[in-house]
Amino acid sequence: MSMVAPPRPDPRTRPERIPRGRRAEPADRHLRVVAEPRRRSRRRVLSFFVLVAFFVILFGTATFHVRLVTGQQRLDRLDRQAEAAQAKYDRLRLDVDRLSAPDRIVARARALGMVEAGDPTWLGPGSAAITDGDGHGDSALHDYLDVKPYLKDDQ
Repeated sequence: MSMVAPPRPDPRTRPERIPRGRRAEPADRHLRVVAEPRRRSRRRVLSFFVLVAFFVILFGTATFHVRLVTGQQRLDRLDRQAEAAQAKYDRLRLDVDRLSAPDRIVARARALGMVEAGDPTWLGPGSAAITDGDGHGDSALHDYLDVKPYLKDDQ
């Protein structure tokens, strides 16, 4: 026959022995009511909002710099276009000056078979060369000279 040994008490669940001579303290004497740690949670909330604000400011700064760089690139592109337009304007102005030079015009006219006039007649206001278109210059000249004193002369 076999004998069954009695169960052994678990040292973790065994009650603590009170030494002789000491009075037993109530079991709940070491317990006390503790308030919720509000300071710690307020700090967490505050630090969370500070962290979020920091990242929002960083994002805003990055966005601002991107817009600044993009605007600067646009300004640089416009400056290059303005320089190219100014260079083209200068080239065209040089071409106009070269093509409208009197010596070139005379040479081109001779190449086309034109001849120079013997004595050019220069026309100006109040000159005797005023005509009315049909060869009767005298009547037009007299009409002009009759009205001339009444015209306002700014010069």
